[in-house]
Amino acid sequence: MDQKPFRAVVFCLLLALSSVCFAGGKNNATEWRELTPTQQQILAPLVSQWDGMTVLQRSRLIAVAKQYPKMTPEARLRFQKRIKAWALLTREQREEARENYRRLKRLPKKQREAIKQRWEAKQQTHLPTEPTTPAKPDVMPALASPIQPS
Repeated sequence: MDQKPFRAVVFCLLLALSSVCFAGGKNNATEWRELTPTQQQILAPLVSQWDGMTVLQRSRLIAVAKQYPKMTPEARLRFQKRIKAWALLTREQREEARENYRRLKRLPKKQREAIKQRWEAKQQTHLPTEPTTPAKPDVMPALASPIQPS
């Protein structure tokens, strides 16, 4: 499996969300209503946190939203799942995730690769089995086709 698209998605998501917090620096920030309908749909999981984000955080997320149409369908789905999961984290959990990311980046490449392999193996053992009942539809449908404004 080619890891470049995966790494690009992870990098974009971590870059965009690496500093999501409720701090200052909000002057001249893009308001939610100023986003295009497409950007609003892509970033919808973060709508309740948008007002608390800094200019830098918002600009990073807008940049990711601009790259979204160029992502593969698989990368889009990964992004959607991760942004939803990130939005559900508490402030403390997000800070812990950022610190874990910083610690991981400081490790030698061999150690990072070993951790990545262990993590991927763990993910494989936790794959969901076929559901016996129909699954609920996803709140935010896959955005493989152009989004129609509502």
